[in-house]
Amino acid sequence: MANSKTLAISHLPSACGTYALALHLAHAKNLRVGKLGVFHFPRGDYVYVGSAFGPGGLRARIARHARKNKCAHWHIDYLREHARLRGIVFTDASRAMECEWSHRLGAHADANIPAAKFGAMDCRNKCAAHLITFPRGITSNQLCEILDEGVRQF
Repeated sequence: MANSKTLAISHLPSACGTYALALHLAHAKNLRVGKLGVFHFPRGDYVYVGSAFGPGGLRARIARHARKNKCAHWHIDYLREHARLRGIVFTDASRAMECEWSHRLGAHADANIPAAKFGAMDCRNKCAAHLITFPRGITSNQLCEILDEGVRQF
């Protein structure tokens, strides 16, 4: 990632909150996702939803997701090695909204779930996944319209 983008990430709030990573996978891949298993990820756009309520908040979590070549810890780390980060949408609302956002995204007519339980193994709301793919693509404006909770783009 370019230095200017890395510097810009340092300007994200360190407050806690919820975020959505807009990703693009240029070529279809079969990937092992830790203990979850091997899945086929078709070429196209993806949105991964997560929350950051630990030390460093949004800034620390998003900076980690922006880096490549790291030890895989979360499901998204396996996909990030191959997918380009296109954008970030976030809110510093005090309540975790990742499940609500995942449901909204998953309900969209063009949405698919490429890997059951991806990012949602410990989800208390029994979400199907926190990773949604949009085979026909999704723009930043469409993403913000779907999430519509005072989100900010980065």
